[in-house]
Amino acid sequence: MKLYVETTKYKLQNSAQCPFSIHVALALTLCGARGSTEREMRTILSHGNPNIHRALGQLIEKQTFSIANAIFMNDKSTFNNTYIADLNQHYKNVPAKTVDFATTARTEINRWASDNTHGKIQEIIPSGDVNGNTKIVIANAVYFKEQWKTRFDKKHTKRENFHTVERYSIQVDMMHKTSSREQYGELTITQNLNHYHSTIRTTNIA
Repeated sequence: MKLYVETTKYKLQNSAQCPFSIHVALALTLCGARGSTEREMRTILSHGNPNIHRALGQLIEKQTFSIANAIFMNDKSTFNNTYIADLNQHYKNVPAKTVDFATTARTEINRWASDNTHGKIQEIIPSGDVNGNTKIVIANAVYFKEQWKTRFDKKHTKRENFHTVERYSIQVDMMHKTSSREQYGELTITQNLNHYHSTIRTTNIA
């Protein structure tokens, strides 16, 4: 919510935010922070729990969808061995590698994103976003594909207005379904991240 409030201060194009992905990316950064930097980051992330990395790592492993994380650093620098050890201990399968941001890094990172989203995300680093002065990129990709428990009938799909952030409307295909018992999941993560559960509520949708 804090991130949403901050980003809405600026004029943005239509976008979607994944708070969990952003949280994990910042946690990977926190893993290497010490002293005042660590205290400030824990304050921002609202984490006083010293076991935050272990809890997050376990949470990621429990997901039924695919969450991939990676760290790419300028090849003129080297990773701290303690940091790499902490990553390997708490977060499984998080590659940390050095790349040449002036030449091949953009291609490598975009290929990584494509490989980890079954080709659905072809580009997360647009042209011009990194250069020889870039120090580090923390990348996160989420892939989810599942069948509807109760499918929408294609014949009920119709064109309707979708309102954009620029305050104008465009016509898009909208699915429709009327039911008295549609379910949705609500994710609740407590501050210490030791409890993770989904709750199902009943609601009417049309």
